Amino acid sequence: MKITTIGIDLAKNVFQIHGADARGRAVLRQQLKRAQMLPFFARLEPCKVAIDACGSAHYGARKLQALGFEVMLIAPQYVKPYVKRNKNDVADAEAICEAATRPGMLTVPVKTASQQAILSVHRARQGFVKARTAQANQIRGLLAEFGFTIPQGISHLAKCVPEIIEDGENDLPGNFRLLIARLTEHLKVLDGQVAELEAEITRRRERTGLCTRPRKTTTRRCLGWGCETYRCFASATP
Repeated sequence: MKITTIGIDLAKNVFQIHGADARGRAVLRQQLKRAQMLPFFARLEPCKVAIDACGSAHYGARKLQALGFEVMLIAPQYVKPYVKRNKNDVADAEAICEAATRPGMLTVPVKTASQQAILSVHRARQGFVKARTAQANQIRGLLAEFGFTIPQGISHLAKCVPEIIEDGENDLPGNFRLLIARLTEHLKVLDGQVAELEAEITRRRERTGLCTRPRKTTTRRCLGWGCETYRCFASATP
C-alpha cells in the first residue's frame, strides 16, 4: 500500500511513526531512534508528513522538506481531539496523522534557522529579565530584614543601595554589606545582559524594518542603562 500521510510523535530519543494510505487505513507503525529518522525517510517516497509542533519540530521539518516531503506542523491543541484512547506515543502519532487529513486544519509555519535564532534572542532576554527581577526582589527582601525599604523600580535600587552600603552609621554588619554589594554587582551583570540583547533586537529592527514599536513604549532606566522594548514579528526574515 502506498503511504500518503505520515504522523510523527516527537520525543527526545525515540520517535513514533504512523503511516496511512489514501483511505486512511494504517499501513505503517514503527518506532525510530533519532539517528534512524533521516535514513528511514530517505528511503520513502515523498508524501505528506505531519509533526506535533513542539520542541525540535522546526528542525525536523526543515530536514524532511529537504528530502522532498510536504511537512505540516500542527499545534497540540488541534491534535488532542483525534486521540482515540489513552494518551501514549502510538495513539499520539495516529492522532497527528488523522488531524493532517482534515480539510482546513490550521498549521504552524515552518521557521528558518535564522528565524529560530532571533526567537532565541527574545527568549534569552526574557530569561535575563526574570532573573534580574528575582535578584532585585532578593536584595529588597534582605534589606527589609534590617529595616530598609526601597521603592519599587530597579532605578531606586541603583540609587539607594550604594547609599545604604556606604552609610557607616546604620549598624549593618560588615559581612552583610559585602553580601549586598556582591548581589548588586550580580544585578548589574544581569542588567547589562538585558541591555545587550535589547540592543541586538534594536539593530535588527533598524536593519530589516520588520519590527514595530508598541504604541506606548516605556523607557526604563535600569541601573543607569536606557532600555527600550520592541516587538518583532516571528516571521521576520534576515
